[in-house]
Amino acid sequence: MALTRIRKFNTSDTYPEQNLDNDLCQAVVTQYGKTVWLVPNGLSKSTVPL
Repeated sequence: MALTRIRKFNTSDTYPEQNLDNDLCQAVVTQYGKTVWLVPNGLSKSTVPL
């Protein structure tokens, strides 16, 4: 499935004082825009489909 990631960031850039290195994003749009997954604070483990 093709995904589009919106507002990508890496935790090593965001939190340089911590030993983290994760590629994250604040929203993911599935192929053809049928589903949008939002992560409210960018690091939350829960997601909210629209």
